[in-house]
Amino acid sequence: MSAYLRWAVANYPAAKFDLATSGTREAPVSLWLDPAHLSTSDRDAPKRAVQAIAELNGVGEGEVLLTSGAAHAIWLAAASVLSPGADVLVENPHYEPLRSSPSLQSARIRTFDVLAPTPPTDLVARVERALERDTRLVILSNLHNPTGHRRSDDDLRAIAALLAKRDAYLLVDEIYAPFDALAYRPSGIRSAKRLGDNVLCASSLTKTLGLGSHRLGWMLANESVIERAHDVFLSSVGFLPLVHAEMMLHALVAKDALIERALEGLDEKRKLVFDAMQSLPGLTFSAPKDGLFGFAWYEDGRDVSDLLDRALREEAVIVAPGRFFGAPCGFRISWSNERAIILHGLERLVRVLGTPREERR
Repeated sequence: MSAYLRWAVANYPAAKFDLATSGTREAPVSLWLDPAHLSTSDRDAPKRAVQAIAELNGVGEGEVLLTSGAAHAIWLAAASVLSPGADVLVENPHYEPLRSSPSLQSARIRTFDVLAPTPPTDLVARVERALERDTRLVILSNLHNPTGHRRSDDDLRAIAALLAKRDAYLLVDEIYAPFDALAYRPSGIRSAKRLGDNVLCASSLTKTLGLGSHRLGWMLANESVIERAHDVFLSSVGFLPLVHAEMMLHALVAKDALIERALEGLDEKRKLVFDAMQSLPGLTFSAPKDGLFGFAWYEDGRDVSDLLDRALREEAVIVAPGRFFGAPCGFRISWSNERAIILHGLERLVRVLGTPREERR
């Protein structure tokens, strides 16, 4: 288990002012699930769920594997294409499981920098410069976690083409990709899987729709990789409960109502966070157009870990420390909570971060 996930499990529930949770608040069961119509023994449910996810993403059914959330899909993807000593290139900053999952396969992990106030226009060049002869896997997220910046199809397609020449793979964690401006168009999520045969994707319905505790995830890959992933799945988890697929199908039926709830008041809450981050001298903010979170950091490289721990301890406000993303000079901050909680949490966070250094002693 990753250090970040251990920390999150231990600290998120205790914080009164949660500015760290990166997904939509948990949706009421009554909005999407009628227990009276929930089967726990429908053996056809997994097949129907695979069909539904394939249609949603615009891929073939043989390119879909249902998983227990996106983190599980990330681990399965790494386990399916890596061998000990394989060279893996991960964006930095990054969601920690994107690094810890290939590490569990005894891969050699290297990083390349993507931290910038706006989406990098030279992303392809940054990847190309960092590649080595034996690079087996490049890992990105879209929306980028933690800055919230969106990766363009052109960039992802170009990176996949670079890697195809090396018999290497591109893994895209796209759990946040369907948010806001490009959210849930009628043709589906438009997964990055369609951009190359060597593209692997991890995602779920949970972060955007507010179903986080139900782990309704999937992995997308070409059929040969899915076959290997299925073997890894059987040797580790065995199989998912039948009710898992049933719940996924119910969530897809209620998708429109869940989307409407997820987007409600989002622009106003995002502006509250933007304004607060801009009020702090020396702080740079990624100010993403999409999604539920952004990344704030100090260009002078100061480590703010102790300050963030203090904010949690003394003010009961929590953000996701940058040390878990490979950037201890900053933090990920979200606007997924209720407006009042965000407003009061920001007041407390600004009070801690805005205190002159000499007064903190």
